[in-house]
Amino acid sequence: MPLRLALASFLKKHYLTVEGNVSKIEPVKPAAKFRNPIRTRRNSLILAVVIIAASVLAINVTIKTFSGAKEYLIATGPVAAGVALTELETSSISLNLGSAGGDYLTPDTNLDGLVLSQPLSAGDLVLKRDVVEAESSEQKMRLTVTSKTALPSNLEAGHLVDLWAATNDGSGIFGEPSLIAQNVQVFASVSKTSLFGEAANKVELLATAIEIKPILSAVLHGDSMSIVAHAGIN
Repeated sequence: MPLRLALASFLKKHYLTVEGNVSKIEPVKPAAKFRNPIRTRRNSLILAVVIIAASVLAINVTIKTFSGAKEYLIATGPVAAGVALTELETSSISLNLGSAGGDYLTPDTNLDGLVLSQPLSAGDLVLKRDVVEAESSEQKMRLTVTSKTALPSNLEAGHLVDLWAATNDGSGIFGEPSLIAQNVQVFASVSKTSLFGEAANKVELLATAIEIKPILSAVLHGDSMSIVAHAGIN
């Protein structure tokens, strides 16, 4: 008898429901569990922090992957043609040049034995086509240049001079002068007096091929050129 009572009590507790006078056996739904609100908020906060951190990381990876930015060499000051790249004061800048990036020198470029064939201004990138091997620049040629400014009276063969040029914009107005050749050797001073009594200020220079290139470019463009002697030459 006690066994029957125990079985009836179990069924009533877990499965037995009464509708009217009819008894049905159905599983009784368990009571809802209590959820701790503090723990729920803490878990939500942790999940939000993880999602934000993952988003920031994904954005950084995407920018680095698709920006294409690379480091390139730039000149920190004006440099004349003929200067060895190992003596060039450079810095680097991060740029996205796309397919054109292959035309410029990067900080990991081996500069030994290379010289500039074109002058640079501060902040200029260094083009690969403006760099030549030193061996190909040793042969010197003679070139006569007219200086817009007066020459020192004792300028003679063997002296070293720098050449500066102010760009002609085609309207008779000239821009700021820039250094186009440095430490060029004087072959002979051929200054003569013109028909109007003015000195022609012509100097014959002994220059390498890479030094002559920017000088000829300035002459053909009609730029205003000045020959500046080094200190100690009056």
